Amino acid sequence: MKQWFKYGFAGLLVALSFQLSAQCWVSMLVNGIHTDTVEICPGDSVDLSFIGECVLINNNFNNGQLGGDWHYVTPGFVFQGPCDTASEVVCVWFGEESPVQRSLETEDLDLTSGATLSFSLKYGLQNDPPSCEGPDEMLEGVSLQYSTDQGITWTDIVYFCPDGSFLPTNPMVQSPLTYTPTQFTDWANYSFLLPPPALTPTTRLRWMQGYCSYFNNHFDDNWGIDNVKITREFSQDINWSTGETVVSSVVVNPVQTTTYYVYILGGGNIPDTLAIDSVMILVHDIPQPQLSGNMAFCTGETTTISAGGNFTYLWSTGDTGNTVTFSPETTTNYNLIATDDIGCTGTVPFTLTVYPLPTIDITNDTVCVGETATLSASGGLSYLWSNAQSGPVIQVDPADTTLYTVTVTDLHGCSNTAVASVMIIQPPSTALPADTAVCYGDMIEITAQGGEQYAWNTGAQSDRIVVSPLVQTTYIVTVTDHHGCQNTSAITVFVSPEMTVRIYASLDTICRGSEMVLNADGAALFQWSTGDLTPSINVQPGYTTAYYVTATSPFMDILCSNTQEFTLNVRECSTLFFPNAIVPKGYNNLFKPVGDFSTIYGYSLRIFDRWGKMVFETKQADSGWDGTFDGDFLPAGVYLYQVHYVKSVTHESFDKLGTVTIVE
Repeated sequence: MKQWFKYGFAGLLVALSFQLSAQCWVSMLVNGIHTDTVEICPGDSVDLSFIGECVLINNNFNNGQLGGDWHYVTPGFVFQGPCDTASEVVCVWFGEESPVQRSLETEDLDLTSGATLSFSLKYGLQNDPPSCEGPDEMLEGVSLQYSTDQGITWTDIVYFCPDGSFLPTNPMVQSPLTYTPTQFTDWANYSFLLPPPALTPTTRLRWMQGYCSYFNNHFDDNWGIDNVKITREFSQDINWSTGETVVSSVVVNPVQTTTYYVYILGGGNIPDTLAIDSVMILVHDIPQPQLSGNMAFCTGETTTISAGGNFTYLWSTGDTGNTVTFSPETTTNYNLIATDDIGCTGTVPFTLTVYPLPTIDITNDTVCVGETATLSASGGLSYLWSNAQSGPVIQVDPADTTLYTVTVTDLHGCSNTAVASVMIIQPPSTALPADTAVCYGDMIEITAQGGEQYAWNTGAQSDRIVVSPLVQTTYIVTVTDHHGCQNTSAITVFVSPEMTVRIYASLDTICRGSEMVLNADGAALFQWSTGDLTPSINVQPGYTTAYYVTATSPFMDILCSNTQEFTLNVRECSTLFFPNAIVPKGYNNLFKPVGDFSTIYGYSLRIFDRWGKMVFETKQADSGWDGTFDGDFLPAGVYLYQVHYVKSVTHESFDKLGTVTIVE
């Protein structure tokens, strides 16, 4: 808040008749300062308060008179304290001529609004001369008392004990004796807020010494009173012109020049006014300078703004003076603070609008060699291209990749520049393997490179194809890159004649141990599964065996092969056979094998009865069993035989279990 004060003291004193005459005064304070005029700025608040008092008694006795404030004083007092001749203090002093009980008593006072009592007090010093000798016993001090029944009864407020303490009442005892230097021997001011029981319309106050010594025809224990002041509370009688009452301060916020008053009222209305004071608050106008200059412009430009009027200026940029140059990059809000001669400020907000340069959207183009390219731009009202064409869309057909510049201007006149490009794409470089040869019936994988899409004359759509041509064939692929540009390539596959390979032999089945000649034809080179490399081979298999031959013939720069299979069966041409029954006493009376015994070795034959007992054994193949055991014929029934022998050629081992029946 800016305020300008014209200092003065405008308190007005008005006296009313109480039971004792009272004088009141009040002085307004503006923010704690005495003034009658203050200048403020609009919107500022002012704290109004006051100082003042209503005085019932204010007596320093300097004129050597008691005045009309006092109801009674003990005779023999003097106005010039004999102990203060050097300082010439004028007071009410009770000395050697004042008997007990010594007292100074006021008239009846109206203290219903509350009261504060202040006074100065001094005791004479112990062992001083008679006129100054002070109290030294517990009961020789002075009591401050009040009475609400015209002095009939008195109530203690405080007792000034000679030892320097404050007691609620006089103990009226001599001991303990102080016998030390008396306290309260220097003038000092004491202040007491009177207790609630003392706040009546008829209250008397007194200072009273109830006991003192009488020695050698004079009274001792001297003391004095000075600067007696009794003020009553008046805050409950305060009224403001703003309508508030009682309160000690108000806050005002005037919008125009206004005079405010504070009153001390005796009866609650203007005729009963005890005291009044006022202050005029002058409200200044808010400084409002006018701005001039270009408030809107394009990015990258500057503007100068000026302010009119006779003020002190502070711009939100920190600049001072009435003219400032701005160059914001974006739309920005600013403030100008104008201050007048008393410090009132006015804020002028303003906005500098910065139009952004047009944002240009460019569409570039990529075309294959020989095609026409289209370039487009957007974001403005007018377009000018570096090739002198205008409009948002142009068509060009450069021979090589080329850059084009376009300048775009929007509705605010702001311009911006962008660059568009036309990229010329060469046809894709297709890559296929060289012409090649394959054997009849074989497959070959052909892979193309150089693009993103592939189209073969076979209908395939991938970069790889697997083919198995039976005759010479040319394969063509069209390759398309990511720009859509195309190129074509071809490969020829040569195919060898079909190869026929044959294996033949005089027989396809032989006896075990026999040899056989296998012959192959239909090619230049042969390789058998036996490892032989000749067209004919001799074999002697011990069991049925499949033989393979791979025949190879050259074709162009490759070798073509074919494999043929021939199975040679092997059978057993010498086998032993056993009968299943004998008649010991008849025609078929001997059990033995039938066959070629020359092709076996290691022969053994054993026969067992039904309980597992061996009844016959031989190692001669031509020796048989006649159905006896130990020379006796065995009973008819079924017997078990076990035979073992080894083949001479293959060394195969044969074991056989069988049964033979004895028939009677």
